[in-house]
Amino acid sequence: MMHGRLTLLPLAAALLAGCVTDPAKNVAEYDDNVTLRYPSLSLYQTQLPPEQLSECREYDQSSALNYCLVNDIDGYSFVDSIRDSRLFEQVYAGQEGGEYELYISTARYKSEGAEEIAAAAFSGATLLLVPTEMSSTVKANLTLAWREIPIKTYQYELPHVHTLSLFHDPNASDSNFAKSLFSHFMKDAQQDDAFSQQFLQQALSSSNYSSELTLPQQIHDFSRLDTVIQRDPLQGVDTWYQHPDYSDDQIHLNIRPIPRTEWDEMEAVLVQALTKAQKSVEIEAMEQQFNDVQIQDVTFVSSTQKALPGAYLSVSMTDNTGEPLHRSIFVYANEDKLIQFTTNFPPKWATPRITEAVDAIEVPGESLFIAKLRQQHR
Repeated sequence: MMHGRLTLLPLAAALLAGCVTDPAKNVAEYDDNVTLRYPSLSLYQTQLPPEQLSECREYDQSSALNYCLVNDIDGYSFVDSIRDSRLFEQVYAGQEGGEYELYISTARYKSEGAEEIAAAAFSGATLLLVPTEMSSTVKANLTLAWREIPIKTYQYELPHVHTLSLFHDPNASDSNFAKSLFSHFMKDAQQDDAFSQQFLQQALSSSNYSSELTLPQQIHDFSRLDTVIQRDPLQGVDTWYQHPDYSDDQIHLNIRPIPRTEWDEMEAVLVQALTKAQKSVEIEAMEQQFNDVQIQDVTFVSSTQKALPGAYLSVSMTDNTGEPLHRSIFVYANEDKLIQFTTNFPPKWATPRITEAVDAIEVPGESLFIAKLRQQHR
């Protein structure tokens, strides 16, 4: 008879295990097959908002059987669930490095009533062979930020199910909850398009290049190609122009905020921008092993009609076959923006085209985001 009892217990455990809540039950559907991965993300556990912390304390003090546990869910469960999704370029745990940050805080509301106590006692009496579920409720706050500037907060109330059993991983409850929470966040973030340039522009109140920027369709015989508004508002917008007969001849145009709080000394601003561009060309020449690199001194110019202040420099070099190469870089200031042209042909051909084209460009005024940023650094 004793042997019969021992063989029935595992059978009972197996049967009851089928009654355990399916972890996928609380997982929201989202698109896990994106064409391009989302930018890198740094993940942090942070303090509860004051109002929720107060609510948590009140619940904790309302009864000897009630508990409110703050941030008791293993933080690496959240990191693992996000990494496992492979939706982000990189995921950093509690450290800088991500273009975006995700701040998570949780409050787990737990009550040990007669039902929970009885279930735990029964599980103990069966030597944990029969799985028993202990359920609690978690209120979670997830704040998405860009370079430490909050842009959107998501709030969720989800079940946290812990299974007492010899056949269950003790860390599975936190892992399952983290997957559930991440799935709801991703569903909402994708619906909001929260990692897009448009969402960030609206959240930050940065320049709206889509509606406030005017560009020429032609620069003399060069036709406009693609325009790309960068996600980072400090990088602005890029446009390319191409010659119809000589496809290798191109003009690259970049418009971005002046990276200064004041710009009374305009020549210094222009030289700083050209120096940065010159270093990029020098790095390109070194990586491509170009020879005979010669840099012309900075020349100050102004646009044809609006007399916008500008400057340019040129770089000449040769490739491995001895073919001559050129980079002509022009920078102008308009409003609080820098307008930078880069061509792959000499200044004698570039200058008349650029000095006229820059007057046809209408740039957005100073954005609220940039105004606040400059004020913080004054």
